[in-house]
Amino acid sequence: PGELRDAIEHLLRLKQSGAELAWGPRIPALSDWISAELARLANGPPALAPATKPGLEPLNALFREWLR
Repeated sequence: PGELRDAIEHLLRLKQSGAELAWGPRIPALSDWISAELARLANGPPALAPATKPGLEPLNALFREWLR
């Protein structure tokens, strides 16, 4: 991640300075990271754990206690 972060910061500096042309040389750290991420996500997005829904009983008990 250090090399990747450095590459991103360098690219941002180029863009902010206006010195970047439409096309430039390949940035190995960025290109390698993009290729690895595309390969990792080739089978679809990662599975998410099912959402848990807390029961209403604790809230019902609190409400009943509050009414007393």
